Order: sequence, then C-alpha cells, then structure tokens
Amino acid sequence: MLYDSIYGDFFLMAPNDTANVPHWWNSAEPLWITAEKRGIRSALYWWDGCQIEIRGLRPTFCRKYKYVGSSWPNVYDDTREALMSSLQLFERNEVQLAQIYYEPVDYHGHKFGPDSPERKRAVQEIDNLLNLAQMEMLNRGLHNKVNMVVVSDHGMTSTDTKGLGVINLQQLVDISDIKYMVYYGATSMLLPYDGKTQKVYEALKGVPGLQVYLKDDIPEHYHIKHNRLTLPILLVASKHYYIQGLDIPGKSIPTGSSISLGSHGYDPYQVSDMRGIFFARGPGVRKNFITPPLQMVDIYGILCELLGFPPLPNNGTKEIAHGIVALPYSSANRLNRGSWTIIILTIKLLLCSYLHTNFVNLT
Repeated sequence: MLYDSIYGDFFLMAPNDTANVPHWWNSAEPLWITAEKRGIRSALYWWDGCQIEIRGLRPTFCRKYKYVGSSWPNVYDDTREALMSSLQLFERNEVQLAQIYYEPVDYHGHKFGPDSPERKRAVQEIDNLLNLAQMEMLNRGLHNKVNMVVVSDHGMTSTDTKGLGVINLQQLVDISDIKYMVYYGATSMLLPYDGKTQKVYEALKGVPGLQVYLKDDIPEHYHIKHNRLTLPILLVASKHYYIQGLDIPGKSIPTGSSISLGSHGYDPYQVSDMRGIFFARGPGVRKNFITPPLQMVDIYGILCELLGFPPLPNNGTKEIAHGIVALPYSSANRLNRGSWTIIILTIKLLLCSYLHTNFVNLT
C-alpha cells in the first residue's frame, strides 16, 4: 500500500480498483514490457499489472489478476490449463515468456496460518502442478528448450494472537498528529502533519517490539530510502509483534484492525520465516548448483540473463546472475532467442520440503 502526495491518492493491491490506475505502474518497466520491446512475446496469467498499458505497451496475452478469496473453486484446474496453454504457445512460437501467479499458498497462509492443513494442502497442490508441467515438457520434447523458474516474493510467519504483542498506535501517540497511516501488520508508514514528524517519532521510539525509522535512517537493504513514495516514518515490527491498524476511516489505509493468522513484511535479516524460495531448471541454468542467498532484487537480473537481454539499472548483483546462468548459454541465446523460452511461476511462499520431495529431475 502506498500514498502518492502528487496525485493525492493511494495504491492498494488488486482486487482494489486503485491497482488499475496507470500512473502507479509507469515509474518502472517490468520484465514483460522490456521483453516485448525486444520482440520477445509474453503471456501472463493472473499477474497483476498485465492489464495496464505501461510505457505504451502491453503483454501479448494477459489473463488479469483474479483474487482467490473471491470464490474461485477451480483455481487448481485453471492453473493447470494455464501451464498447458503456455507450453502450446511455446510450441507454436507465439510467445517466448510466460508468467503464472498462483495465490492459494499465500491466501491460506493468511487466513488459516502458515502451519495449517489448508496451507499445506495448497503447497501440495502447486507441487503437483509443477511435476505435471515438467512431465508434460518431457512428453512434448520441450525439456531441453524451456527454462522453468519458481520463485516466491516473501515468506510467512504465524501471527496467532496467542502470545502476540499487539502494538496499538492509538495508545502510544496523539492520533491527531497523524494524517495517514498506510498499511498495518508487520510494517507501516506514517505521514504526520507538517511539523509533527519528530514528535511522533519520539513517542514511538523505544516501544518494545517496534523499530522506528525516520526516512533518512531507513536501512539501505530495504531499497526504499530514496523513493519519493516512502513516507517520513517507517515502522517495522519484530517477530511475534503486530502493528494494529486504526479503526478511523480516512486516516488508516486500509481501514481495519483485524489480525491475520499468518503475516509477512518483517525484516528478512531478522526473521528467517520471511525468506522466499528460488528454483530453476532448464538449458540455461547451471546443473546441480546451490546458489548463495539471494535478495529479491537479484531475481530480475537472472531472468534478463536467461531471456538474453541486459537488465535496466537495478539494485541487484550481476555476479549472482552470472553464477546461475549456464555459460555459454547467454551468448547463444542472444544469437538464437527463438530456441529458448521460460516459464516463471510466482508463488507467495512455497515450502522447500514439499518441493524437494517430488521435484522431477529432467537433466
């Protein structure tokens, strides 16, 4: 969730309508737009942003985001169909990049908790889909032509209210000093009224379970310190703590004070549960290789390398990408891009134990 003082509006993730406002998407160029610029056609399934024209372009194919919590009983079958459709598009050379987002692991982690049977079942289902996709690639003779990358954008930790420290700002600061509280849970940003930033900061500094940063003091590894959309105060809860939202319409975005059974947004350097996953296989990927720890900003460079074009300026480490991509794959790919394709499956947390158990070795 973000607030833009220039436009005077808020960004809330889909299915909220603000996710369809173009100005939120045009400050950066996503992977599929760069690919389309270079003649690499893309197909995106339920990947938010694909419905928006960004810098004058759209993906070749977009199935816009659909919220799994809004009664989507066929999400498993639809995802299987998307995988099969991607492989057919690859065979016909109609697209060379497919991105598929699978949300149930995240949804059930929030609703029922990360260790719940519902969430474990969701992990098993995507595990089945990954194995189905790999076997289908083998049957179609595509296993040496398709790079499959499986990533998550965050982890998940339990925030069951039993033993949870709830940080209630209404008991700690003068709420009339705050214009907006943007988001709640593991993190939040505050926009105090003019002249009130230091007062609010001093009131919150030293609160147990809460790290409070003025914008200029935000750790560099968050990669948000220099962005104009970052508000004057950032709040980050420690593990086993939760920043409660305000039940004040118009002041807390989104409004609400409910607490999920599972949450994310904690500092991954302090809370290991926040760590995501990265798996890759295919002709462009080194075999039997375990990467050093990755940051989320490293993944973009890896994908650009696999697709055969240089990344735009970013905060990733290029040596990471060079270590993962199998040489001389990259130069060959640039010469004959039509021979190589990639599937990207984004899953909001995938347990490594389930994936390791059944991940088919096609190399």
